[in-house]
Amino acid sequence: MKREIWRSVPGPSITDLALHQDYPNSPSAVEIVSDFDNPRNEGENYGARFSGYFVAPYTGNFSFSLMADDHAELFFSPSGTDAKKDLIAVVKTPLDRNEWHT
Repeated sequence: MKREIWRSVPGPSITDLALHQDYPNSPSAVEIVSDFDNPRNEGENYGARFSGYFVAPYTGNFSFSLMADDHAELFFSPSGTDAKKDLIAVVKTPLDRNEWHT
C-alpha cells in the first residue's frame, strides 16, 4: 500500500487538499505501508492518500469501512483504473479512532 502525505494543508476538507499547490504531483513524503491505518498523532494540517490493490481471498461479498478525524473518501475500482472507480464511503465529520463509516 502506498501512502502519500501533503503537509501544510490549510484546512480539513478534501477540497483543501485538492487545492494545495503540491497536490497531486509533489507529496511531502511517500512511504510503503502494510495497511490503510494512519499513524496516531500524525499532526494537524496535512492530507494523505492511500493507494493499492485489494485481492479477494475468496469469492463473496466484502464490506469496507472508513474512519478519519476530519474528512475522508474511499473509492473502489473493480478494474484497478480510475475511470471505473466508485465512491463507496465518505466521512464529513470527525470520528474517534475505531468509529467507522461503512
